[in-house]
Amino acid sequence: MKKSIALLCGSLLSVSLLAEDISRYVGIDYLSNSTTQTRGSSITSRDFDNDGSGLKFKLGYKNENNLRFQVYVQNENYDTSAFSEGGSDGNLLEFGLDVIKAHKFSNGISPFVEVGAGYGLMSIDGFLDDYISEISLKVGVGVMYNITPTLEAIVGVDYQYRKWDDIEIIDGLSDETLTTKENTSRIYFGANLHF
Repeated sequence: MKKSIALLCGSLLSVSLLAEDISRYVGIDYLSNSTTQTRGSSITSRDFDNDGSGLKFKLGYKNENNLRFQVYVQNENYDTSAFSEGGSDGNLLEFGLDVIKAHKFSNGISPFVEVGAGYGLMSIDGFLDDYISEISLKVGVGVMYNITPTLEAIVGVDYQYRKWDDIEIIDGLSDETLTTKENTSRIYFGANLHF
């Protein structure tokens, strides 16, 4: 009888320890972007605002030190056309990797810092190419809150730098190369489900 009780207590303890250190998660974030794009050629250069929004789907892993690695797929759209005349751009589809270091407090709040990199594609009209690609780097801070042992809410702020491919413009009079860079401040909120 004592062995059965000890075995039962040990099983319950191991299950509760596993519940406190769940290592995988899936999540979704809603993004609100404030973006400044810098577009230039050999003739001229100008800055303009082009805000937008999007959704980010992520799959991650958390180790015992609350260091997280997550891969993501992000779908963004701009308020106005980023490249094509008449607003005929497609949505930006970006794939990336984030590294997050969180500091867990006993009240369920976990502030964190984040770095990440991504690669994305967007369909465009009116150029020699049908698609344009970009690479991005970002840093950010935020906070997570454990609603339950398996569900957490997340709020964060990122700063992102994005460099787009150069585009060749051929208008019959001259050939130009158009370069585009952008700086984005992003606020996002979402949820992660641990399993």
